[in-house]
Amino acid sequence: MRNPLRKRILRELRAEWIKYLVVSVFMILTIGFVSAIYVTNGSMLVSVKTSQSTYHLEDGHFELQNKPAMNH
Repeated sequence: MRNPLRKRILRELRAEWIKYLVVSVFMILTIGFVSAIYVTNGSMLVSVKTSQSTYHLEDGHFELQNKPAMNH
């Protein structure tokens, strides 16, 4: 005995192909964006760490020898 769902699936795909196309395109774009974010995250972390050692970036803290003068 043949499966009766075969005809139904083909009928539904023919009737509502636009809906399935939109869902497929949306899923492909979402997967592409998420994977691109993961790839760029790793390379950006590497470039930040190498730029700190290459360009001798400091953290911005400094100390004064004398107490600063307060002008009012």
